Amino acid sequence: IDTLIIDELLKNYFPVLNDFFKENSPYIDNFIHKWLVTIFCNDFNEDMVYLIWDVIFLQGNIVLFKACLVVFKILKKSILLSKNNFEKTYSLFTTKITEIQSRDKNLLYGLRTVPF
Repeated sequence: IDTLIIDELLKNYFPVLNDFFKENSPYIDNFIHKWLVTIFCNDFNEDMVYLIWDVIFLQGNIVLFKACLVVFKILKKSILLSKNNFEKTYSLFTTKITEIQSRDKNLLYGLRTVPF
């Protein structure tokens, strides 16, 4: 169900990415599922995980969905440039996560600004 919620959020907030994933990366649910089941433990460093967990305690589980959208927002340009290359798209969700943490830390601190 969680991945269906993310699918709907992508349709509403990032329709271009949603279309891209439908055409080029049918396995995006695997990344989303992994993020949600592990509460981002496997893909982010401790500081980011603690930050996300703190916000979860304050705002509830909806933060998990907000964090997914923030990651998509940060990686949007790179994702769209990886068209027709599943391996490149896959690597974005494994190696780029560490880049997000150092480059765009403020966006993750801004989880409360996601409009839902």
